Parts: sequence; structure tokens; C-alpha cells
Amino acid sequence: MPCAAFRRTLLLCLLSTLATAPLIAQAITQAVAAPAPVAYVYVGTSKGINLYNAASNGKLTLAPVRHSRPRG
Repeated sequence: MPCAAFRRTLLLCLLSTLATAPLIAQAITQAVAAPAPVAYVYVGTSKGINLYNAASNGKLTLAPVRHSRPRG
């Protein structure tokens, strides 16, 4: 029965689409919740250089990068 096989395939496709909808919504929410930094601030310390992201409201957050040792 080709009709039954078509229905099963269609059902699997619809279920796959519905299963990915929450993941897409979560990705969109995270992208909106985390605005891009307006500036990068480098701060030299005795232990190395720290990179901070500066938001438009003035808030600084430590960027998720490895710290580097100063040279020279």
C-alpha cells in the first residue's frame, strides 16, 4: 500500500519539524538576549592582558578568550 507508506513518511517529517521548533526558538532567544558588544576594552595587568566586551549601557563583561602574557 503506497498510501500507508506515504502517510508514515509524512508523519515522520512533521514530527521531525515539530521536534526542532523549540531548538530554533531557543537559538533566536539567545541571539536577541545577547547583543553584540559596541567596543572591546583591553586591560593590561601584571598577569597578562584581559579583554572585555563593552555594551551600549556601559557594562563590561570579560570576553571568553585565553589571556595572553605581555611581550617585551
